[in-house]
Amino acid sequence: MRVLRRKYIILNSNLTEDEQRFICAHELGHLLLHKGFSHYFITRKTQFVLGKYELQANQFAVELLIPDEFIQSGVTIYEAANTCGVPQEVAHLKSLTR
Repeated sequence: MRVLRRKYIILNSNLTEDEQRFICAHELGHLLLHKGFSHYFITRKTQFVLGKYELQANQFAVELLIPDEFIQSGVTIYEAANTCGVPQEVAHLKSLTR
């Protein structure tokens, strides 16, 4: 959300702390990776598919929230995701090559 040229991420307080943290990281990914893109404009005024942008924001969030040290210590991606509060369905996006 933008208000007077300032950008805000607003989180639902009814979500768990892990959900809020992942959503915040995901939205931060949009902010940093997709400057100038408007979700509303893209969905209403263009034929673009948002899937690519959502995937990139999810990858950003996973990389931000799962430290490489977890993977290097021998735990599985899914164990690391569980420890870090990352949803299991996006855990596979963690890069294993570092």
